[in-house]
Amino acid sequence: MKKVLLTLLVSIAFIATSFAQTDVILNINHKLGASDFAMNLESENNMNHKFNVQRLQYYISEIIIVHDGGTETPMTDVYILADAGIALSENIGNYNITNVEGIKFSVGVDEANNHLDPARFRTTEPLGPKSPSMHWGWAAGYRFLAIEGKAGTGLNRLYEIHALGDSNYHQTSIDLSTTSANNAITIELDADYTRLLEDISINSGVIDHSETGDVAKKSLLNFRDFVFTPASVSSAKDLAQITAFEVYPNPTTTGQVTVDFSSLENADYQVQVTNILGQTLQTANIANGQSTVQLNTTNKGVYLIALMKEGEMLTTKKLVIE
Repeated sequence: MKKVLLTLLVSIAFIATSFAQTDVILNINHKLGASDFAMNLESENNMNHKFNVQRLQYYISEIIIVHDGGTETPMTDVYILADAGIALSENIGNYNITNVEGIKFSVGVDEANNHLDPARFRTTEPLGPKSPSMHWGWAAGYRFLAIEGKAGTGLNRLYEIHALGDSNYHQTSIDLSTTSANNAITIELDADYTRLLEDISINSGVIDHSETGDVAKKSLLNFRDFVFTPASVSSAKDLAQITAFEVYPNPTTTGQVTVDFSSLENADYQVQVTNILGQTLQTANIANGQSTVQLNTTNKGVYLIALMKEGEMLTTKKLVIE
């Protein structure tokens, strides 16, 4: 593979700035592969096992916004009960945030609240009593996930996965980039529920309502690892490629770093370098056969290096020069 090295000289002058209070909006686009989610829509997982969905609900909690040079701000006491049959758009708080670089959250309910009595909450609240129930009992706690439907040839096999348990409470972390506009920031994610069933054999039907069952545990690991992507990531191929986008060494004390795009096969990608204030310092195309972009920086600070395709930002990496 031909290697093309591009030298970028980046100079940053940090200036004092103040942050205005900003509403943070979380949108999740429910998907089944490339299709918008619909109940009873025939789909298939990576094992070519066909299935549909007749119920899909899950909790989201302990949301953390990564912003403005790596600052992490938790969204206090925010719980979301997502229903794949209902569009999800939640105002999750009002904070001093300008540029969002990522989001972290867990599917389920944190241990401190997982074993509370739902009767303590109003039915209109996410943790309140639900029908069908999202609670397993005070000892086991809430159902983190409930997915039900039909699977197999002719969709004639019942499957039900109800996953729960403190040991299955995992954090997912998603790199993205968005900025405030009109005193609001919208974080938009795609949730591909075919990947919820990745590597889970459902052709013969499966019933797993548990904390310890292999299928229940795997479904929540799939949520952590595969289901959520920035909404601008348009395909599994794009996702696989940007996962291999690396910046190293990071942090660095020398200012000499390598941005490695060696897995990219498409000439339609660009790299963009911005400072902590969101100012674009450099852009460059990633040509066919190019494996690396060499950055030479002379100033200490925090940089954002973005991978872009057709003018849309796919993901970002933070670079710290100490």
